[in-house]
Amino acid sequence: MNEVEDCYQKDLSGIFDIDELVMSSTAYFLGRKTALTHSFCEKLIESWPYLRTPTQLYIVRIVEECFGRDDHSRNMGRENHPLGHDCDRAIWEKVRKCWNDKP
Repeated sequence: MNEVEDCYQKDLSGIFDIDELVMSSTAYFLGRKTALTHSFCEKLIESWPYLRTPTQLYIVRIVEECFGRDDHSRNMGRENHPLGHDCDRAIWEKVRKCWNDKP
């Protein structure tokens, strides 16, 4: 087994804090206009119930703040928006359902 193969076999849970990676990835992907954003959002939705409460609260805060800026940008008729194109906003709307659709 070479170094690259060995790296894929190693358990990284003791090295990486998953919640920290999810928080920083969320901040990174907000406003990005790539297919990878959609992939990340789908994984975020799937993992939502397993994230710690402080992580969820952080994500709620930054996503909601971005929606506020995006709403303002769209109301002002600007061309570029904080959440990206309509399709990008739509995937973040799906993420938003994680906390808005709770019973």
